[in-house]
Amino acid sequence: MNITTIFLLFILLTAFSNCTLDYLDFSGATQEEFSSAPTSAMVYCNKFNVNGFNGILNAWYDWDQEAFDTNKAELYLWNVPTEFTYPHTNYIQVHSFRIENNRKIFKESPISIEIIKNNSNERGTTITTLGHDLLEDLEKSIEELIQDNSFVLKDMKGWHGVSISVFNVHNKPITKIEILIPPFEAHPYIYLEKQNQERLLHELHPFKKMSSSTHKEKIFYEKGRDFCKDSPSQFEVPPFSTNSTEDEVDRLLKDLSFIY
Repeated sequence: MNITTIFLLFILLTAFSNCTLDYLDFSGATQEEFSSAPTSAMVYCNKFNVNGFNGILNAWYDWDQEAFDTNKAELYLWNVPTEFTYPHTNYIQVHSFRIENNRKIFKESPISIEIIKNNSNERGTTITTLGHDLLEDLEKSIEELIQDNSFVLKDMKGWHGVSISVFNVHNKPITKIEILIPPFEAHPYIYLEKQNQERLLHELHPFKKMSSSTHKEKIFYEKGRDFCKDSPSQFEVPPFSTNSTEDEVDRLLKDLSFIY
């Protein structure tokens, strides 16, 4: 590297580190756009396979706005518990909850769910209960319904997770699963810190058993991105970068390569 290159690199690094005005980086993003982006690696798809429920809960990507809408989430069910099958008075509902001071608080009413056809994105019935009477009206089996459709959950803002349950005729849950609503912090320890050390929420994190406070965020970001590879949704998982000084130096050197 010659003296001219070193001098130019020094000037650019100094300007980069001290600039306070809006600017464009090499990819065209403004400082304002960077400041509104997540500061942590996030999970956008939350897979589950517990108590007979098998599927994935995704962050909802609004294609018209080209942005994520945190007031919605998209649920794909691949299997439901055998307890739903019989008797026909059993039904499935989804309830939202949050955790405060180590206490679980449920929304009084079940979540409104919009059924959407997978192959056409055609919006269908809005329900609060998935029961056998609905299947009869649609002239479908439960297997056909969950294979051909996804379920958009509404009014997600302000809630940490959802509980998907099979209820009996006495409105008592027979079996259930509780899962976090994406997006949420990928690193379990960072998530715990952001959620005021609420241990009940940490227990719901999909990576809690494989975590260490010394593990890098990128490890868990990659695991969350792998979840999304199994999702029928086609949205692109937002990139995550540590934005370290070394990364910026490498990028600047690459852009200055024309001088050599």
